[in-house]
Amino acid sequence: MIHQTDFEKLLARLNSKGIENPISMSYPAPNQEMATDFINSLNFEPTLFFKNICNDFFGIDIIWEETEKIKSTNTFMLMMSNMQSSTLTIINGVPESLFSNGYFPLANRGFGVSVVFKIVNQQIILFLILQDSSIHELDISFEEYINLMVQTGGIDLTEIYLTKVFPESLKKCHYDNFKERLQTNFPEIDLKLFKQLNTINSLPNYYNTFTNYNFANKFKTAYNSINENYTIKLNPAYIQEIRRVELQSGYCLPEEFIAFYLCVGSIGVGYIAPNYEERLSIGFRILPLQEMFGGKIGSSTNPDYWNKDVKQYWELPEDKHLDLKGIHPFYISEYGIIGLKFNNGISVFYISNDYEAKKLDLSFNDLINELLNTRGFGRWQYHLAFHSTNENYANMLLKAFPDANIELYK
Repeated sequence: MIHQTDFEKLLARLNSKGIENPISMSYPAPNQEMATDFINSLNFEPTLFFKNICNDFFGIDIIWEETEKIKSTNTFMLMMSNMQSSTLTIINGVPESLFSNGYFPLANRGFGVSVVFKIVNQQIILFLILQDSSIHELDISFEEYINLMVQTGGIDLTEIYLTKVFPESLKKCHYDNFKERLQTNFPEIDLKLFKQLNTINSLPNYYNTFTNYNFANKFKTAYNSINENYTIKLNPAYIQEIRRVELQSGYCLPEEFIAFYLCVGSIGVGYIAPNYEERLSIGFRILPLQEMFGGKIGSSTNPDYWNKDVKQYWELPEDKHLDLKGIHPFYISEYGIIGLKFNNGISVFYISNDYEAKKLDLSFNDLINELLNTRGFGRWQYHLAFHSTNENYANMLLKAFPDANIELYK
């Protein structure tokens, strides 16, 4: 049986790691009538453990973050109610037809991942639903699963390694450091529970990708040196966002792009150019993944928002600007947009304010290096796109940043 003290122990453990308020719970369940109705709707003889969870821990939320190496969020929201099947449909894109075919909601695991169950021969069978709506049977009992979630604080990605058959779509994605994260936070958990861990040897590793590049330090060095009062704020992406983009878009994201978002992520830069008597403002944004792939109203929860391109971002007419199809907005400033297209690598495009696209002869790494070189000063992306040598721009850039390389602009 699960008791309130089990959650209190978990809470104390997470608090000891400096994690504040990771658990939201009402004990017992605030709506006993709803819990009872849910049990009665299942048409099976529930175990005492099942009644215990429904009656006492209905609606518990466990949410906490890890930031030590790679930014990760862990979400376990118990959603055992017929009413909450529609919530999983709206939030995570679980097909409505699933709940009319004998499946019931169990948990929201965040970023479009859900766990549901089905009664088969009076037994509870658990299933994982990924962001691409694929469904995978779990090789663990209901009681074992709930106990594991309580013991590990619902650490993310657990279910992937509990599947009977490892999801085929994940074989092209990077390994998520689940084993290392589990051992760091909960070393007492027996790894033998996770039969699919043997698949990780064939997958590229997020942490190796993260450490092979030095994007964070490069950005801090370039932008924090602008003046003594300016400090750039980096906002690294969650590894769950990377996986969601790959599964919902169908892209196998290149290593350097993943490393950039794990190290730097979305940023907004605004500063006054140094060494100028007149006030010369510089500003630009690098979009978060949910906006880059999901549009202006992109959401970390809505499943429909993770496969949009530039045309959809600005809601351009379907019959115009056809050359923008498949290009995702990455960098936005008053002087135009930089978009990325993913097709066996990354193609870089300059997009004017009139939505005309011009491919740049730059790799993604070249693009980032030139952004660091110019600090986003003026129309740098326009000059690169059209090979426009402009001595005036080169001199202005050099005045603001004497260490800048102006070879491409003079």
